[in-house]
Amino acid sequence: MFASPQTVPAIVLDVGSRTTKAGFAGADLPQSLFPSIVGSYISEGGSLEGTPAKPLANTVFAGYENLLGTAERVRFLELRTAFDDDGIIQDWAAYEGLLDYTFHQLRASPEEYALLLVEASHNPKRPREELCQVLFEKYGVPAVYFGRSAALACVAAGRHTGVVLDCGASGVTATPVVEGNVMKQAILRSRVAGGNALTRAAAELLGGFDAVRPAYAFRRRALGRGTNKRDAADPEAATEELAAAASTDGSSSSEEADDRVDLIGGRTPDTESAASVAEGRMEFRIEPLDVHGVTRSYDEYARIEVVEDFKHHVCCVNREPSSVEDVAEDGTASNAVSWETRKADDEGLAGQPADPDIPPIRYELPDGTLVSIGAERYRPAEILFKTLPHARTIKEDRPFLAYIRERERGPSSSKGLAGMVADTIQRCEGAQHREMYAGVILTGGSSVLPGLSDRLQTELYFYHSRSKMHAAANPMERKYMAWTGGSILATFMDFQQNWFSRAEYLESGVSLVQKRCP
Repeated sequence: MFASPQTVPAIVLDVGSRTTKAGFAGADLPQSLFPSIVGSYISEGGSLEGTPAKPLANTVFAGYENLLGTAERVRFLELRTAFDDDGIIQDWAAYEGLLDYTFHQLRASPEEYALLLVEASHNPKRPREELCQVLFEKYGVPAVYFGRSAALACVAAGRHTGVVLDCGASGVTATPVVEGNVMKQAILRSRVAGGNALTRAAAELLGGFDAVRPAYAFRRRALGRGTNKRDAADPEAATEELAAAASTDGSSSSEEADDRVDLIGGRTPDTESAASVAEGRMEFRIEPLDVHGVTRSYDEYARIEVVEDFKHHVCCVNREPSSVEDVAEDGTASNAVSWETRKADDEGLAGQPADPDIPPIRYELPDGTLVSIGAERYRPAEILFKTLPHARTIKEDRPFLAYIRERERGPSSSKGLAGMVADTIQRCEGAQHREMYAGVILTGGSSVLPGLSDRLQTELYFYHSRSKMHAAANPMERKYMAWTGGSILATFMDFQQNWFSRAEYLESGVSLVQKRCP
C-alpha cells in the first residue's frame, strides 16, 4: 500500500448495487468486500407462509457472517437493499447500516479518516447532498470527496479521455469521459443487460429459481468418496473430456480454463484436480431442515446466490455470435436443462447439452445435483448483444423537463453493448470520437464473463476501425477499477486541495460539495 506522509489518511468506499468495496487509499484492491444488502429481524410474519411482518427493532445487520446460515439462524430475517433500480440511494437506514459495517470491518474510526466515495456517474445532486450531511453530522468525518465511477475508472486505466462501459448488477452504463470530466448529458444506461438480468437468464438453464434448492434448507452429511460409473471405466478419457470442455467454454486464458476444470465438482483448484474429479466424488446425504419462519426476501436472496455461483463458473460469451442460438428478447433461454431428470439417471447428471459438438461442462450444485451444460452456457450472455432499451439517467426536480431532455438525445435503444458505446460517442463532439473509440474501458462485476472483451472488440471494429478495448487481465482489477482509481487519486498531492472539509461544510453549507466535486 502506498501513502505519502503529506496526504490525508483516507478510506475509499464504493457501495455498488450488489457489492460494497472498501479499503484504505493507496491499496491496489479493496480490503473488504461484502453484499450491499442489510437484514433486520421481524416478528413471526412476513415469512414464506405469507403473514404480515412487523419489525422487532431498528437494528440492521450487514456482512456475510450476519446474513448467511441455516434456516434456524436466519429465521425471520428480512433482507433489503438501499438502492432503487438505477443504483440511487432510497433507503437511508439501510445505507447507514452498510456504512457502520464498513468502519467495523476496517477497524477504523470515521472521525480519523477522510472518505472518498465512488458514486454512480448518473447520480443526481440531491442524494449526494443528503449523504454529505449524514457523513458530517452523524459520523463526523473530517472531509469527503465524491468521485464519479467512470472518471475514477479512467484514472485506474491511465487515460484522460474515453468511454467507460460499466457492466454492473442493476444495469449497464456507457459513460463518456473527456479530460477527466464526465459528460453527463451523453450517458446511456440500460437495465435489461445488467448482472441481475444475466442471473435470471442463467436461472432458466436450471429450470428457474424455484427449481434451485437454497443452501439454508438442507444439511450435507458426508458418507465417503464414490466413483462415477462412466468415469471409473476410463478415468483418463474422462480427464481429457473435462479439460476439453474447459478449454472450449470461452475462457479468456489457459489459467481460467484450468480453474474451470477443477471447479466442475464445486471444489477449489488447490484441493482437487481434473483427475481426482474423474476418479470419484464425495458422497453425502441431504438432510432437509425446517424452513418455518424464513422470509421471502431471504429465500429469494439464497436462491440467487446459488445461481450467481453457477453463472460465475459456467456461463461465458461466445466469440462467434453466428454459432449461438437466438434467445428471446426478454433474455430467457429457449432450451433450459430439464430439471425433471434431477438425480434420476445412472450418472447423476441432469439434462443433456443441446449441441453435441460442444463438450459439456458438469457443475455440482450445493445439494449435490450434477447438471451438464453444453452450448446453453453461451445463451445468458447473448442478452448483452440484443436490443438494449435506454433507461432515463437525467433526474431533476422537474420531471417533465427531464423527460424533454431525454427525448432530445436521439434513439431510445441501442444494438447491444457495442452499439451503446457507439451511440454514446455520437452524443459527443466529433473531434473527440477517435480518441473515445481508442479508449473503451470495460469494468463492473459482469465484465469478467470469459470472452466478453474479445467479443466487444470484434463488434466495436465495425463501428470504428481504430477502436480499442481496455480490459484488465486480472478479473479483480477489472471488476473494481472505479475503487482502484479512487485509491490512486486520493494519494496524489495535487488532489489534496479538492477535499470538502467539515469546516467548509459548517461555514458554507452542503451545496458547496457540487462545486468541489463536479
